Amino acid sequence: MANQPVPSKNAPQMPSNPVLREAVKSFRADKTQQNLNAVATALVGATLLVPATIKVNKKPTPQELAAILKSSKVQFPLLTTPEKKKYLVGFTDGETWKGVQNMKFAANTLVLMQALNFDRLAAMMGTGSEIDGLILNPDTPETMRFEKAMFLDLAAQKKRRTEAAAQIRLQPGDNITIVEPTVLPDALLDPICKVLAEKESIAAAYLQVMIVNETDKSYLLVLDGARDDALFAACAQAARPYLASSGKKMNMNITTSETALGQQGMRGSEPFYRKGEGRIYDEDDE
Repeated sequence: MANQPVPSKNAPQMPSNPVLREAVKSFRADKTQQNLNAVATALVGATLLVPATIKVNKKPTPQELAAILKSSKVQFPLLTTPEKKKYLVGFTDGETWKGVQNMKFAANTLVLMQALNFDRLAAMMGTGSEIDGLILNPDTPETMRFEKAMFLDLAAQKKRRTEAAAQIRLQPGDNITIVEPTVLPDALLDPICKVLAEKESIAAAYLQVMIVNETDKSYLLVLDGARDDALFAACAQAARPYLASSGKKMNMNITTSETALGQQGMRGSEPFYRKGEGRIYDEDDE
């Protein structure tokens, strides 16, 4: 039977990853550390299309396909190199996904399109895994091979960053001053708004500058809703490219309206995000 790729029942909206594609192009043209860092940053925030397979005895009807997708466990085929190393295959978007047609699959195999984020891919390469890494966009000018060690190192860095961002380390007696930032940077807030738009539980979000003991400055993100550690991590990851860029940027702490600090951060201020409206712009925004 023909191996016609179909969307997975768990696949979200088709990813596009233009930043990752451009970063890979730049690195292939000029293999500098700066360009490699840009690839790594884009990869951590990416969701890739990964081919998966299910064994079937015959071409299923639409009704049978729905039952198969609901009940069967998928397998992820691996590319084996001449050095006997095994790699997952990932595609950045629907355009590059066409390359799956050049892959060879076993007979009587149904090929699925699975959208997997960086965290899921890194977890698949964890302890005991036979997977040695991932080949992105094979047989295209934008192909790149990522070794398992790079994935796991980036995952460890992300975990440390998100844990640090989710914890506000204050000591008894600290002098805390909350002030409104002079500018609300689009490059910081727009990615956070995209994360918040998927969370019905967050009514609004505020950005302030927190000054501890008159010297230690950081952004303070206040979410009007219940604490959600996964959401904290997602917001921290969304903010990472801006916070990690050169020079003047500060760290960011996150809290909610349930805390005294959060209430202080909201008092007398206007949100930059409101549920149902999205990003709220001010004339002074970047």
